[in-house]
Amino acid sequence: MARALTYNATLVRRQEIADGLAIFGVELDEPLEPDAQGRRFQPGQYVTLGINRSHDDPEDTRPASVLRPMTIASSPLEAEMELYVQYVSQPESRLPLTHLLWPMEVGERLYVRPSATGHFIDEAALSELPGRHRLMVAEGTGLAPFLSYLRGRVADDPGVRLDRHALLLEAKNPEHLGYREELEALAVERGLVFIPILSRPHECSQWAGATGRVEDLLGAQLEATEGQLGFSLRPEDTVVLVCGLAPTLAGTIRNLLARGFVPEHKRLRKKLHIQDETPSTIRCEQYDAAPLFDLKDADLMARLAELRAVVSS
Repeated sequence: MARALTYNATLVRRQEIADGLAIFGVELDEPLEPDAQGRRFQPGQYVTLGINRSHDDPEDTRPASVLRPMTIASSPLEAEMELYVQYVSQPESRLPLTHLLWPMEVGERLYVRPSATGHFIDEAALSELPGRHRLMVAEGTGLAPFLSYLRGRVADDPGVRLDRHALLLEAKNPEHLGYREELEALAVERGLVFIPILSRPHECSQWAGATGRVEDLLGAQLEATEGQLGFSLRPEDTVVLVCGLAPTLAGTIRNLLARGFVPEHKRLRKKLHIQDETPSTIRCEQYDAAPLFDLKDADLMARLAELRAVVSS
């Protein structure tokens, strides 16, 4: 059995958003080292969180600790890390982390690997697509990287405008629309286009906004969505960033292929005969391990290729 982790961080804050949804504030004993601009990480990056298990049962041969990646929701200029976490009950893994995290109280100790990693919101790559609107598509806690990005923009420039940024956020009901007030304030004060969507509208009879799945807004409802956004969803005008589970990512890619958007998914690009030098205009961050597409399904690949063909027809 592997050794238990040596804790190096403290839970300093927790806020229950809704049943099974919470914000956790964590401070490292030695905060991440800032760069010359004061950033301790790049928006969209994640850290690895670890908690030791109780292993009194001698027949329990599982590891003594659980480690999981967690996307940082706070501004890159802040020393305290904010994590936006959904309790995972199904499917229950062999070593669930949220089962250990949820009972923790402020002041308790845990482990955070002292480095952030990830290239989802890669400013160097995005700078190769200048002048485009940025459409952020999030499902649930997939909001975290975008929240970090938006907070970072405001921290860098208190007068910044976000008129060329839009966020589509899916939640099952209004209670699960985390950070709603902050996002609505960014819309009012800085021009962010914020469109929330409920996947279980029957749980709130007063809801008058968008309903369904967030990828639906980019499918049959695309023209109406463009009207709300105030700009056209074309790859020459927009870059799309998607974060969430496989169905959200796959649905967004499928719906936007016919508009000429190009995913960064290397194996899918190869199947669709997209040239290496063609820039990616859909970037994805996936929160589960399910395959986005069955690349061996010839019929599916043919249908996706047909969607691509619409662009040149």
